[in-house]
Amino acid sequence: MSHLLIITSHYPPDQSAGAFRMNALVQALQSKAKKINKITVLTGAPSRVKVDRVQKIEGSVSSNIQVIRVKMLQIHGKKYIEIINFLYFSIYVFLFCIFSRADTVFCTTSKFFTSFVSTLGCRVCGKKLIIDVRDLFSDTIQSLYQLDNKSKVIKVLNLLEKFTYKYAAGIIVVSPIFKAHIVRVAEINNAVFIPNGIDKEFVFTDKLKKHQRKEVINITYAGNLGEAQGIDLLFPELLKNLPNQYKFNIYGQGARVGNLKKNCTEFDSDRIQISAPVNREELTKIYIKADILFLCLKPLPAFEKVIPSKVFEFGASRKPIVAVVSGETANFMNQEMSGVTITGFDPKEIADAIMKIDIDVSYDREAFKQKFSRDYLMSQMVTFIESKIGKTDVSH
Repeated sequence: MSHLLIITSHYPPDQSAGAFRMNALVQALQSKAKKINKITVLTGAPSRVKVDRVQKIEGSVSSNIQVIRVKMLQIHGKKYIEIINFLYFSIYVFLFCIFSRADTVFCTTSKFFTSFVSTLGCRVCGKKLIIDVRDLFSDTIQSLYQLDNKSKVIKVLNLLEKFTYKYAAGIIVVSPIFKAHIVRVAEINNAVFIPNGIDKEFVFTDKLKKHQRKEVINITYAGNLGEAQGIDLLFPELLKNLPNQYKFNIYGQGARVGNLKKNCTEFDSDRIQISAPVNREELTKIYIKADILFLCLKPLPAFEKVIPSKVFEFGASRKPIVAVVSGETANFMNQEMSGVTITGFDPKEIADAIMKIDIDVSYDREAFKQKFSRDYLMSQMVTFIESKIGKTDVSH
């Protein structure tokens, strides 16, 4: 039997895609794994929630699952504190990999350097490593800072990626296009595609009711408000191009929330309401009340390769979806889902698309919900992890 160490920057009660994915994996391992008898989760203590919520979560952990939280400073929107937290967490991960009694390490990469230091630790003590790749760090840096492939920074990052991916006994990717990147930088082709999925909380009945005449049409966005989304750049022009009956309900936090609020000061709460993130139970109720669900990603090359977790949450509903996306996300939504309107990153184009939507139409996405059920996908992940346990890779 094996002892598995899971390394993740985020874990409940954090409210993030990475936290939900790892929580679902731990639950699946506990109920389905045949070769794993002990699980240790190494994660950061939430820096945005109260301590009593953490203690409540810890009290529910079973005898064969241990959660170890690295204490973090409260961020309060300060970037330098976030950097300090990450550096401290990275050092802790490196040392823990070496001294832990776990024989196999599973690392999820919301931040690439978490997997890099995990690789360093595993190399030192010869432990097996499985990596869950949820972003392409070099691509993100290249897009944000407009660097080319010949840039020294990108070359160094690609070397670090090669070092990390080549050591791994197995690699999981959340977007199929990530495979090509791994082949290019590491010259290996052993990654498997297991995307984010639909959690049971979002498998709800929301059949639309016919409206005689609706005075307010609610457009809902719930998620990060950061650089990747760029939703603040769409306002106030988007509201100016829509009739007064259209109202945006935005739930989230992030680096651009201040800009978003500033850009919308000329509009009152009848046109746009910006609120803090809510828990998943409340979010389900919000989705049910929405007339249109809204998704946005800034049109940068790195973000054209990802499939946001919101795609799966929205896909569990029967509501029309307006998606300001391109690349892999646009292809995926067009192929797998009905009732999706894809638009460019232009306020007038988005407004025109919104006004053409018939909110009385209900879309059947049962096939999508079955295909991308989180339970089904996590069963695949458990099978993949167990297939790597006990095998020896001579390249290590």
